Amino acid sequence: MHDHFPHVRMHAFQVRPNHVDGIIEIVHVGAQHAAPLHLRGGRPTTGSLGAIVRSFKSAVTKMAHDQGIAPNHHPWQRGFYDHIIRADTEHFFTP
Repeated sequence: MHDHFPHVRMHAFQVRPNHVDGIIEIVHVGAQHAAPLHLRGGRPTTGSLGAIVRSFKSAVTKMAHDQGIAPNHHPWQRGFYDHIIRADTEHFFTP
């Protein structure tokens, strides 16, 4: 992930039967104002969590298709669930 997003650190991840859990840290964040996708051309803001997740899903899908794994299948749900960890007590990830 660091090759594509140098401002992102992957701390942990777990591939589950029907989803992926992970903890990422966005190291450098510039000031951005939230705007609905339709006002931004339907794409996430560059460097945002949405852009990172979108790129990850795209890369994994391409890799799977290149390896002949489910070539006509698109396994991703729309969107993602996020939770901002602000303190060690909020760290709920258990690999």
